Amino acid sequence: EKVYNSIEELRTATNDNFNAVKICLDDRDRQHNEVTSRLDRRLEAIDLKLTNMGRSTVKTVQGAQAFDLSPDHVGAQQVIARMPSLVGMGNPLLDISVNTDTDILDRYKLEANNAILADDSHIPLYPEVTKMPGVEYIAGGATQNSMRVAQWMLGGRGDAAFIGCVGSDHYAKIMQDNCQQAGVITRYLVDESTPTGTCAVLVTHEGPQRSLVANLSAAIKYDHTHVLDPENWKLIEHARVVYSAGFFVAVSPKAIEMVSNKCIETGALYCMNVAANYIVEVPDFKKVVVETLPKIDILFGNEIEAKALAKALEWEADMSIPEIAVKLAELPMAEGKNRGRKVVITQGPLETYIANTGRPVAAYDIISIEDEDIVDTNAAGDAYVGGFLAGILKNCDDQMCAAAGAYAAWEVIKQSGCKFPEKSKFEFKVDSSTTITGSSTFITIAVLLGLAVLVEQVLYDTFYKKIANYRTGEMRRKIVPAKFNAHPHALQGLLPELSSASPLKGTAGLYSL
Repeated sequence: EKVYNSIEELRTATNDNFNAVKICLDDRDRQHNEVTSRLDRRLEAIDLKLTNMGRSTVKTVQGAQAFDLSPDHVGAQQVIARMPSLVGMGNPLLDISVNTDTDILDRYKLEANNAILADDSHIPLYPEVTKMPGVEYIAGGATQNSMRVAQWMLGGRGDAAFIGCVGSDHYAKIMQDNCQQAGVITRYLVDESTPTGTCAVLVTHEGPQRSLVANLSAAIKYDHTHVLDPENWKLIEHARVVYSAGFFVAVSPKAIEMVSNKCIETGALYCMNVAANYIVEVPDFKKVVVETLPKIDILFGNEIEAKALAKALEWEADMSIPEIAVKLAELPMAEGKNRGRKVVITQGPLETYIANTGRPVAAYDIISIEDEDIVDTNAAGDAYVGGFLAGILKNCDDQMCAAAGAYAAWEVIKQSGCKFPEKSKFEFKVDSSTTITGSSTFITIAVLLGLAVLVEQVLYDTFYKKIANYRTGEMRRKIVPAKFNAHPHALQGLLPELSSASPLKGTAGLYSL
């Protein structure tokens, strides 16, 4: 009984020590973030000093074009203090957002809560919306939005990067400034001959809902050779997560193929969003999606896009959203993919369904909001993805990732366009059972394992001394309580003392208890 009581005391002390170690590690993380922020501010100050000294740099793009990299120019690239964990590749578009009525949707044959590529019939739409009262110009493009939101959720700077093509104009400068303010690294390919892409965002308040009409312009000029530039390819090689919205399928299938293949090699997560019905309805685009599916680790989409994908794959027409999610999760993975697929299907104000290979589908609530508080649902899906991916980078489980996505969407729909408060109030709580990748996490695990070994040694030494004190014969034969759960190695070390201090003879008697 005395030995058992001593063990319980030691177990309590061990738990206290573990909690103290956890507090120390949390404090170390906070200190690390503070140091990183200070370094970022110092780098910005150095950049400013270099600018004031009139220093500039020239960089070659695609081997032929050269442009000024001074901070005032569209093509300016940030100094990278560390490799980002999240890289997005997509279509950078400047959102031209306006609140309007459904009449304009009828005139241009548009649908609420839908996204299309502009054709000749939509060209007059852009000058029309720029003349409307209350028009706003906001950095947009689905993937770029998600990168900005993810960085905002993570805090700090330089965790997310974005790759895409822009024109050499004021619109591109607005977008780059937005990204830099958010802490996102930009790697724009600049096309001197084409204007930056734009997206007319028509917000109608019978909901409210939004209709997107994208004029890709320079975005469609993205050349896959740009990602092979050593500085850009290095981002892909070091990323833990790479993400593209489905819109990029229409622009650079080759870049998608190269990067998704590289993710198999590096072990990074490759993620894609269906993004719009036409991505799986147009035969050429559908072909790219189907070929890429085996390499997709996390697939996003809303309920409308999920049904469109199911139809494109010629599945049963009456399948429910949970059934579609499960079936998508069970599709074969590419050779070299050692993990299953995660499928995330949002449903606007309804619950989000998440399915994982080999596991039951689960539903997660979103955050309710009053209709009068909703300003613009344009970037809600992009924000959800950004919050969810931030949770992935924080090694969170599905429940926490879904909560992060819901929070991000909740904040963004209260703004016009993809905008958010200065700081996120969301608190990530890491699931200790979550599988973690990355060298920094490996070091953390190694430290914790080392601490565990030290604690075990302390327990062993203490048990040894405690039991040695009873060698005078005070120990009597008693059944060891079921709660006695010492490590087998510790038991082996104690056997000589136990056998000499009690009537139990040999190891068989001890283990039989």
